[in-house]
Amino acid sequence: MKKVLFVILHILLFICIYSKLYTQDNWFAGIEEEEIVEQHNYNHHLGLFLGASSSLSKGKISFSPGIDYIYYFNNAEPIIGVGGYIEGAFGKHTEAIFGGMLSIKPWQEVQFHMAPSIIYRDLHTNIIDEVHSTSKVKFLLRFGGNYSIHIENFSISPTINADIVGSKVGLVYGIGFGVGI
Repeated sequence: MKKVLFVILHILLFICIYSKLYTQDNWFAGIEEEEIVEQHNYNHHLGLFLGASSSLSKGKISFSPGIDYIYYFNNAEPIIGVGGYIEGAFGKHTEAIFGGMLSIKPWQEVQFHMAPSIIYRDLHTNIIDEVHSTSKVKFLLRFGGNYSIHIENFSISPTINADIVGSKVGLVYGIGFGVGI
C-alpha cells in the first residue's frame, strides 16, 4: 500500500511540474512583471465649477459658477497646491467671491482645500460707494473637498464646500471640470 501511495504521489508531482514547465514560454524568465500604470501629475490645473450655494440659516439657493487655478508641488507626498478662485452667486442677491486656495491631495483622487476669501454682496446696486462699504464686503473662510475622476489630463470632480461668513454657514456643492497642464 505504501508503494502505491508513493507512486501516485510522484505521478501527481510530475504532472504538476511538467504542466508548469510546458506552459511557461521562456524557461529563464521569472514571474512576469505586472504592468505599471503610469500616472501623470500635472503641475498646473485650471478648472470650471458649476453648482449651487445654499444658506443653512435661510434656506435660499443660488446658482454658483466659478473658475479656479491651482499650482501643485508634485515633489512632496501628500501633494500640496496653491492657487486662487473666482466664483459668483446669482439668486435673490448677486455675490462675487475672490480668494486664495491651499490644497492638499493625500491621494491622487482626493483633494481637501482651505480658502480665505472676500465676498462682495449686492453687486446689482448702481452706487459704487455702496459696494465698497464695510457692510457689503465681508471676509469668508471656505473649507471643502472633492473626489476627482481622471481621464488622461481631464478631470470631473463632485465638490462640496462649507463657507463661513461671520457666524453664518453656507454650503456650495456641484461639479468641477478641470484640465491638467
